[in-house]
Amino acid sequence: MAAEQSDRNGWRVASGLLRLASASALASVGILALAAEERVRTWKDASGQFEIKAFFVSEENGTVTLKQEDGEILEIELDQLSMLDKNFINSQKAKAANPFKAKGSAPAAKSPFRGKGATPARTTPRNTPADNASEDVAEASPAGSEISVDWSAAQLIQNVDESHWDQIKIEAAPAAGALKAAQLPKKRDFFEKLTGFVRSGTTAVVSYKLESRGGGDKTISVRLVTVDLQSGRRTGEVTIEGDFALLDIAPSGALLMKKDTWGFGNQEQIEIWTVAGKTVDRQVACTPFGDENGPGRDVRWAAFIDDSKVVVLSGGGKLGAFDVSTGAADYLASFTNQTAVALSPDRKYLAVCAGPTIQILDANSGEALAGLTAENVAFPALAFSPDGQRLCLQGSDRVTSWNLTDGSLYRDVVLTGLNFVATIPPVCPTAEHVLVGGSILIDLDRYVRLWTFNGAEAAAAAGDAALFCVGSHSEAGAIVPTKLPHEGAKKTLEAAMKDPNFFIVKPGMAVRIDVAGVPDAAQQQRVRESLAKNAAASGLMVAENAPITLTASVTNGGNDELTFRSFGFGFGEKTVTVTKWVSAVKMIVNGQSAFETSMVAVPHFINRTEDESIEQAVRKANVPNYQFFQSVGIPGYVMKPTGGQTLGASQITASGIR
Repeated sequence: MAAEQSDRNGWRVASGLLRLASASALASVGILALAAEERVRTWKDASGQFEIKAFFVSEENGTVTLKQEDGEILEIELDQLSMLDKNFINSQKAKAANPFKAKGSAPAAKSPFRGKGATPARTTPRNTPADNASEDVAEASPAGSEISVDWSAAQLIQNVDESHWDQIKIEAAPAAGALKAAQLPKKRDFFEKLTGFVRSGTTAVVSYKLESRGGGDKTISVRLVTVDLQSGRRTGEVTIEGDFALLDIAPSGALLMKKDTWGFGNQEQIEIWTVAGKTVDRQVACTPFGDENGPGRDVRWAAFIDDSKVVVLSGGGKLGAFDVSTGAADYLASFTNQTAVALSPDRKYLAVCAGPTIQILDANSGEALAGLTAENVAFPALAFSPDGQRLCLQGSDRVTSWNLTDGSLYRDVVLTGLNFVATIPPVCPTAEHVLVGGSILIDLDRYVRLWTFNGAEAAAAAGDAALFCVGSHSEAGAIVPTKLPHEGAKKTLEAAMKDPNFFIVKPGMAVRIDVAGVPDAAQQQRVRESLAKNAAASGLMVAENAPITLTASVTNGGNDELTFRSFGFGFGEKTVTVTKWVSAVKMIVNGQSAFETSMVAVPHFINRTEDESIEQAVRKANVPNYQFFQSVGIPGYVMKPTGGQTLGASQITASGIR
């Protein structure tokens, strides 16, 4: 039996016979370490207080053996390692063909890393706030283990050639249950902006970013607020210096962050953080697309598939998944730079929209299982229903829903004329409803623009409910769980549907097209044909004597002064007076406007030839937008005018729906 000793820090060390035994076994152990992991890693214990740099040797019966760079052999119990290190061990266990562990029976020590030599094991305590540190700014560890994502061995994913809907088995999201509202602290000042809002189980996290300028210097800080929606209490708040945005939260509670600096190629880095009290542990950092250029380097979207694997989308449309402990990539696919991605409620499937095609992929393997044909919409965004049975595609002027049991179309609802932010992803509180732009609830089943929710900064799905996030710099905010549609909306809709004339326009009705408001006679016939085609796509017929009129117009909306800067053919700057041309479509029913939409055409980016002045190039580009009439969506269902854009409206406050 080896003699044992403990140093003053409680490290357990062994000497004598055991040390010799460890040394004699080192040859075989060293070979195993290199086979399992050929580079040194930073290992951290579960408390975040201690870390070491070491190679992985083996894991046996819950005990992990590590080898430091100087040859020192250490042990630690698996359940005392950090979440990321546990994930790494699990990924390596199958590769460790010859696990080996030196035996010892020394007493427990303060640090869970136990030395196996004559000298004490060396660890580095995690940073802790200094006594004079501000209580408002947390002490953050330096960027964690830098890993390189190796795409060279990744499986290249091919586009789906045949749909296999029977292979898609999405598990429903757990019911939200009795979630409680939770108070959020008021913003630090008017300029603090919400940059992320995520949830896992009953834990929700909100991230804010504040840019402050003083004396010509700019400082950026990120604030993370964690709440428990089961108890309705705030469980953590931490502020650190840095320019990051929150992307996702793992089932274990780890946070996925990304660098958020403005400019192409400057949002290329992602990190995995754990937060405990006032300490932020930046466990892993990587640049998944570091070999790309410009926007192709950026991480546009990312999410946890599970605690050990992340899927990422680049600004250039590359989609891939990799192990966060090793950087080993599982698969890689190439799409367009306008690609949108959503993860299913059970984190097992991906929906990927690229142009007019949507594909359903196995999130773990990347295998393309099924495909859908969609409209080539602007600003595409996707969301699964909480039961996993439907998929919604939100565009700038429509929302489309498909059944994932067979790929059949469920609903296609035109959103033209609604005022919402198309770049905010949709939220599906039920399989029959979708919240677009974080504010407008659409009843897909009845084709009803149901309700407008004002006052929320962000919204997120929570099983069969939605979470609204509200806040300001003058008073405390809140995360407000809400079942949608709420009772007020249900009762209002029930009463409205009793009116046989609730829909004043329905598929099968006829419309007359009036293009007299288009001043360019050469464009009138083209506009007429475009509107007739778009009306037919919504189930409407065209007839000259129809009581419903669809009007098109192009008008002068006044002038504006814009300053243009020239690049190429000599640099220059010129302020030019431009005309705001307004292209508009209205649907007139019983002498009243039942639906209308428009766009303003003003040149912003123009091309000029070498012999043109800036002003000449602007004049040439300052023309009406007739392309608008080709792409405008015409709704097949139009409700009786209510005085608003939806059947009703409510304000989201810290106290709930008002």
